[in-house]
Amino acid sequence: LLLQAAARRYAVRVLANDVLLDLRLLRDGHVFIKFSQGDGRPHDRLVQLQMGPPTLKWSKPLGRAPEGSGIVGIPLTEMKSVSGSLNFSLLRKIVDSIKGFEGKESGMKGHFALRTKCCFTVNGPKRALDVQAPSEAVKDDWVSAIKLMVAYVKLGSLSSHAERVKLEEALEARRFVRQALKNRQKQRKQKKQSIFMSFAPKRFT
Repeated sequence: LLLQAAARRYAVRVLANDVLLDLRLLRDGHVFIKFSQGDGRPHDRLVQLQMGPPTLKWSKPLGRAPEGSGIVGIPLTEMKSVSGSLNFSLLRKIVDSIKGFEGKESGMKGHFALRTKCCFTVNGPKRALDVQAPSEAVKDDWVSAIKLMVAYVKLGSLSSHAERVKLEEALEARRFVRQALKNRQKQRKQKKQSIFMSFAPKRFT
């Protein structure tokens, strides 16, 4: 029994450490381009996870308070889905409203082009959050991190074996994304080094 209890505590600690990585990521937040549900207009918004209870909220950058209070935002326990794409009904509105947009905080300036591969949607019972990330890597990172945190929060605890198995399944998908992002970053670095070496002066023999 002592060995089983020790093994259980170790398993819970390993799972909790993985979850903490994404908790830090989401609490630190990131500036995305948020599209208005009403007319598709884009705005720079700082999106971050706030605790007590865990809720995904968005606010104007530059340290201002989150928009509104109370029901504004999407509690993780109420999230219905997290999708790596935009709601189709918004696309036409967005195309008409993005002309001339310049994102000061997001860094997406000049002629704005809608990049659907960098967009994702978080759906709640009363509202949805439709945003565009600065890159596909950031989008993939956030989508999988939010999915993991939603799975963890909805479990409530890790006291039973069944709960730990469910979280482990969610973590397996998250670890796959983390590794894919690391591989993608490594490939980009190798490509840059290869380009640099191709322009480097060759020694004469």
